[in-house]
Amino acid sequence: MAYMVTFHGVKSESIEALRSRLQSFGFSGADAAEGVACNPDAQVAFKYKEDAGQLIVSIRRKPLLMSHGQIYSMIADALIDLGSEYKDALSS
Repeated sequence: MAYMVTFHGVKSESIEALRSRLQSFGFSGADAAEGVACNPDAQVAFKYKEDAGQLIVSIRRKPLLMSHGQIYSMIADALIDLGSEYKDALSS
């Protein structure tokens, strides 16, 4: 079962920079705009809707000792570091 969160108010410039950030964490296979990024312990899907400023993140597989919330917090922190001032993140 995938857990999803939608980040609102995400800038397109942050999406490009997020791709590099994901690679520094050992993820490969997709860019942050759309697709699935994987590393040996995790699989995270991204879909960016530029016209709405929404980034939908779906955790498909995670490390055993990390919560979904920790992973979403890492992504939220990265978005803030990269210049997005997202308004909120809603779980679905």
